[in-house]
Amino acid sequence: MLKLISRVRKRINSIILSIIFTGIVFFLLGILIITTDLVLKLMVGLFVLALSYVCFHLAWKIRTIKKDIEKHFNL
Repeated sequence: MLKLISRVRKRINSIILSIIFTGIVFFLLGILIITTDLVLKLMVGLFVLALSYVCFHLAWKIRTIKKDIEKHFNL
């Protein structure tokens, strides 16, 4: 049981770090969007790409947590 808890804790910490990193990137992009119109178009495109990456990354992390739990309980 401790092995499962440590695996889940490790995965959740990874998710938290990726969300924090994405938040910092979005904050910096927001500052750049305010400055120019050309940068605004670029940032909107990058925002969509970054958002899709976050969704895929979160789905993958949650899937690995699910697999760890299923493996531990032999489901």
